[in-house]
Amino acid sequence: NDYYARAGIGQMDELHYVLVTVSNEFFGNSAKIAEVARGAYELGCDKFYALDGGQTAVLVMNDKVINKVVYNSQRRISDIVYFATAVPEGT
Repeated sequence: NDYYARAGIGQMDELHYVLVTVSNEFFGNSAKIAEVARGAYELGCDKFYALDGGQTAVLVMNDKVINKVVYNSQRRISDIVYFATAVPEGT
């Protein structure tokens, strides 16, 4: 029930997912987990899985960090969710 940076993945439909991150960079107080779940539901997710929050709630796309979670220092993370395509570029 505390306010922290949060991360999660929601499923909107088969093979249609949304990644959710909430950090104090944009939301001043960050969020409670129930608020993130409610937001994912409002986006159309019928399934939502909360990932680790706090300092590891970082979203990276095309080698660019989308949000920055800054407390004192980042922790090392051992797991990630990674999306890739097996379709070659230009096809």
